[in-house]
Amino acid sequence: MIDQYVARGGSRTPVAEPIGLDPHRPEALRIAQSLAMDGHSAELVWSLTEKGVRCILLKGPSLAWLYGGARTYTDTDLLISETNISSAEGVLEEAGFRQVHLLSLPYDRPWHALTWARADGWTVDLHRTLIGIGVSAEQVWTILSEKTATQVIGGRRIEVLSDPAMALHVALHAAQHGIRVGRPLEDLTRALVKIPFDAWRGAVVMAARLDATDAFAAGLRLTRQGEILASDLGLPPNASVHVALRSSTAPPLSLGFDWLATIDGNVARIKFLRHKLLPSKSFMWDWSPLARRGRMGLWMAYFARPFWIAARLIPAFRAWRRATKQVPSASHSDRPSESV
Repeated sequence: MIDQYVARGGSRTPVAEPIGLDPHRPEALRIAQSLAMDGHSAELVWSLTEKGVRCILLKGPSLAWLYGGARTYTDTDLLISETNISSAEGVLEEAGFRQVHLLSLPYDRPWHALTWARADGWTVDLHRTLIGIGVSAEQVWTILSEKTATQVIGGRRIEVLSDPAMALHVALHAAQHGIRVGRPLEDLTRALVKIPFDAWRGAVVMAARLDATDAFAAGLRLTRQGEILASDLGLPPNASVHVALRSSTAPPLSLGFDWLATIDGNVARIKFLRHKLLPSKSFMWDWSPLARRGRMGLWMAYFARPFWIAARLIPAFRAWRRATKQVPSASHSDRPSESV
């Protein structure tokens, strides 16, 4: 429970003071944006709490203390028990959000989070798990919610991850996006400096409980300092093709080849490929702006999709083959994925 663990003997309270800043300076605008998002996130968490939905705020403002103040972000990520997902979705619908249908194709990998968007540009990701974790969503919530910290965000005390869980999450997020995406690597670089070694050792134990050791180690090894820490922690080499693909920022469709290799039976493979080539209308509306331009635009988007996929098949297949050769004894596990 929340009162079982409070980081560093107290709540995390990042300081971001906008008074006296020139609003035309980029850093002032970033701070203003962060403060506005903090308010939105805090109000949403409060609304969920009033409906009996416990949630843990991920990333965004919960990492601001790594930066010594505001950390800009454009969406809100919440970890929620799978049993409360429908209740949380009801709160979002009441607040004017609609679901973005890009992560729940039939026969695809199980979704890790569902994205909800509002007309003003605010998006919310409802997580039931994190990419890189192998255990069930129920186990994820049980383990990560056992001990949490609190942080003052938007004027409210919000529940966030404990230090070990945050160390794990930062590394998993870096592994998810790979070597070519800057923000997760910046978060990791700062966390390696500011999160104490004991918390990283706790993250090792937590990664083992969550079946996330491969992704945790791969994320750390994306930086030189993290590679040293992974060695000090005695982390094993990666044994997952999925993790190898993500941590290398593999091209689109690469993860699809990895998932296809795990599907049992030709009928299921055919159904997976059919839904990739001809997904639902709701998927197409969110995948392609063209599909939102009336019936003709939708048909043109459907016509263009096979060509979009064909243009990416060869680079994706090559990346997948390289990953399988890098980890010849690798496992193809049921990790969550994003759609193509």
